Amino acid sequence: MSGDVQTPEAEVETPVAPMFQVVKGNPSDEELAALVTVLASASGSGAAERGDRNDWGHPVSKLRYAYTSWQLVTLVERTFSRR
Repeated sequence: MSGDVQTPEAEVETPVAPMFQVVKGNPSDEELAALVTVLASASGSGAAERGDRNDWGHPVSKLRYAYTSWQLVTLVERTFSRR
């Protein structure tokens, strides 16, 4: 601590490159707004987070094999054991 005082440098914002540019024609403000809206909605917010798996009412549960059947055991294991 020798008394050096550091002053924060002014932050310079770098210009952001345009997402698109009009190459030909003279679109109106409404047409550009429509284009921006379509592109923004198409980009989305990424993949949705998957919730807990709910196997209630799964079609495999409706298959009626004998309780001691090996088919039932393997079918249930193949269907519900995957996570």
